[in-house]
Amino acid sequence: MDEFAFHDIPDSIEYILSVTHQPSLSYIGFSQGQPRHSATLSIHPLLNLKVDVFVALAPAMAPAGLSNGIVDSLIKASPQVVFSLLGGAVS
Repeated sequence: MDEFAFHDIPDSIEYILSVTHQPSLSYIGFSQGQPRHSATLSIHPLLNLKVDVFVALAPAMAPAGLSNGIVDSLIKASPQVVFSLLGGAVS
């Protein structure tokens, strides 16, 4: 994790920006990509200026003490229930 946060992710961001000639980018972190990027941004705060959007999908862990009854119920519900609650039509 340390090597990713200290070297790999910052170097990857700099490389992508230099090749695309863009001032910033969007970052999508899936599973371990989420905590690695969070660690990177805390170690290299100037990178926050180069990442417009950070999307954390399926974090590998959830911090203790952040439980929410409604969210927990939605997570445990069937996909049809969640789809219906979010405005989808259930056939």
